[in-house]
Amino acid sequence: MRWICKPFYLLLLWKGKVSTIRRSLAKAQRAMASGKEVRVSPRSIRPLPNQPRKLFNHEGLLRLGHSMQLVGQIQPGIIRAVKAEVPIEYELLDGERRWRSAQMVELDYRATLIELDDDAVPWLIAAVANFNRESSAFRKTPSLLLPGKDISKQLV
Repeated sequence: MRWICKPFYLLLLWKGKVSTIRRSLAKAQRAMASGKEVRVSPRSIRPLPNQPRKLFNHEGLLRLGHSMQLVGQIQPGIIRAVKAEVPIEYELLDGERRWRSAQMVELDYRATLIELDDDAVPWLIAAVANFNRESSAFRKTPSLLLPGKDISKQLV
């Protein structure tokens, strides 16, 4: 049995139909394909609200930050622009560990900036980015889990 995160499960209920979810996935794919890589101050980014992962290993973040100082940030995060909330300009959809590490060692954050007009798509991108990770927060946060089917096969 697979487990899915409560906000994502509620998103599925809210969206209602698999065809609607497929349209949202198509929007996410188009947004990612047309995204542009940017370097921004990590202080201008806020995390996506209600992320299930709340605990981060401080030493691990420092190690990652020092590694980023030595070799750079190998994998970019994913961000979207938000309405002017000075100094916050962006919302983080994927790459929270790298973002936190960049803040700690005062490095610019490398990310793919995507444009979205649908508020459900960021949650979908965040969920898909997290589902395939071995150390997924969804598996580590029992209070946020609900039983569900393997929806990834139904959506493609």
